[in-house]
Amino acid sequence: MNVIIEDEGSSVNNITATINFPKLHELLLSSLEELKSFYSGEIVCDSMRTITIWGCKELRRLPIRFLVNAQQQQPLITPSVLNIVAHQEWWDSVELDNPQAKTVLQQTAQFDWRR
Repeated sequence: MNVIIEDEGSSVNNITATINFPKLHELLLSSLEELKSFYSGEIVCDSMRTITIWGCKELRRLPIRFLVNAQQQQPLITPSVLNIVAHQEWWDSVELDNPQAKTVLQQTAQFDWRR
């Protein structure tokens, strides 16, 4: 499996639609060694509490949009609200659409090798 969500119909002039999952609280991707992407656009999950990415070494981009304070261009993320569990090596290589989000999320990340 290379892609989880493939949106063939909405890509016009290389613009990909934003998908909204307002009730998604947890995302768990595990042991998907060939997974390269789970969506080429942007996924909005304002209720997200936990993101666990484990054994997905080829996944290089996390397409989840994190709310941003427009004035300061800072993510509106409270470390106690969003928990990330991942391998340190993967976390260091993953790309987020908002570079400031990664800095803020670094505070919440758990690098637990026992999983």
